[in-house]
Amino acid sequence: MGEYTTHEYFYLPESSETETAGKPLFDAAFEATDSVLHGQFQAHIADDTLTEAESNKVHSNLGASGTVVLTLPQSVTAGVKYYFVVMAAFAFRIDPGAAGAIYINGAKQTDNMYISSSTINDSVMVVSAGTGDWCVLLKSGTWTVET
Repeated sequence: MGEYTTHEYFYLPESSETETAGKPLFDAAFEATDSVLHGQFQAHIADDTLTEAESNKVHSNLGASGTVVLTLPQSVTAGVKYYFVVMAAFAFRIDPGAAGAIYINGAKQTDNMYISSSTINDSVMVVSAGTGDWCVLLKSGTWTVET
């Protein structure tokens, strides 16, 4: 079961009740994340504590001249998500804050321990569990965990 060529497309079921019904899955996925992919970009050149209002944006360290630490909010609704991409070759750290931990690399990390990358184009998406903890859903590149 399941050998496919690069020319085959996978479609959502026609019976789906969404506006993406019958479209290739790749197109449907891009439409679903359209708000993230178009115009919601925030560059950080200094440390910052994010708010729930800053969710669903792409956050980067574009223009930074040194390490940037972004601290995730401590009390947010489950499902709140943030996207991060390294755009300057300096440490870009994502800190869950004193009351939270990040689930990455198959395990819950220690509370208040950040993840970090300094490789341009590395990216990560974190989603709130609603408990102060954060789950990494998407990751590219190598994100190290503070020890």
